[in-house]
Amino acid sequence: GLLPVAGDGRYEWDGYFDMDALPVEFNPTRGFVATANAMNLPEDYPIAERRVGFEWTAPWRHRRLQEVLASQTKHSIADSLALQRDYTSLLARDVITVLPKLSRTSARALLEDWDSVLAPDSAAAALFAIWYERHLRPALAAHLIPAKVRPLIETVDSRVVADVMRAAPAELIPAIEASLAAAWRDTQQTLGNDPAAWRWGDLHQIRFTHPLLPRAPADLAAAMQYPPLPRGGSADTPNNTGYANAKDFDVATGASFRIVVDVGNWDAARMTNAPGQSGDPRSPFYRNLLAGWANDESYPLVYSQAAIAEHTVLTIRLTPQQPASEGKE
Repeated sequence: GLLPVAGDGRYEWDGYFDMDALPVEFNPTRGFVATANAMNLPEDYPIAERRVGFEWTAPWRHRRLQEVLASQTKHSIADSLALQRDYTSLLARDVITVLPKLSRTSARALLEDWDSVLAPDSAAAALFAIWYERHLRPALAAHLIPAKVRPLIETVDSRVVADVMRAAPAELIPAIEASLAAAWRDTQQTLGNDPAAWRWGDLHQIRFTHPLLPRAPADLAAAMQYPPLPRGGSADTPNNTGYANAKDFDVATGASFRIVVDVGNWDAARMTNAPGQSGDPRSPFYRNLLAGWANDESYPLVYSQAAIAEHTVLTIRLTPQQPASEGKE
């Protein structure tokens, strides 16, 4: 599916691979399996014979899962919840770690003193996002990509950025330094002159919109509105909150539903969803999960009949209409 092909039938589906022929991992010695849409095929997998896919996300989320799970000898429900909420960016950590020895500016100090957690109240996270997306990557693209093909290539791949900076030639260091200085000014223009007041969540927000909002009359439309809420993270953190562009950084991708299950103790399961349990703006459940979802809280997801009865707030019964009596029109 990477390129257009002839539509004469040669490229149609002709069956399925046997499950035993697909990649599998069973009881690995590390004690866990972690996946986050990154490339995880074994090195010896015969991709030319059994083509299961060619497009993968960047490895940063997967690497963070591996890092956290490898550091734990035991893993609890609380640990799983924390990992789902994790805003640590290994991309940011790698880039800042290999930051060339630039002038000791306020921008450099703010980034180097940062823990690489894209928390919604983080000033450094706001600076990093603006620097990385609006200034650093374009500067590296100008250095790496010939001008005649630059319009065809959107930007520098995130896996390349740290490698380029690690081996940055002397002529590239001024461009990196200039990009950071420009990002500082850009962040001041966007969030104000006082860095102590910068917040990543002021830039990075979720804005849910009811799909029928444009067709609703004014009074109903007002009730259908969802408030914008700040979010942490990015598409490169385990708590995936990707943005579509660097103009407004609004959340465009990620998980609306999150769940942690204790197999064998099903009533201990925790979940969160957004924006609510009802699509009817007249209902108290229309946006009842939104704030908790945005603030990375969780709620019980009960399974047993006894637990369901204990937590039931509202029961809706749908009764079929009785057929009209014979002889009546």
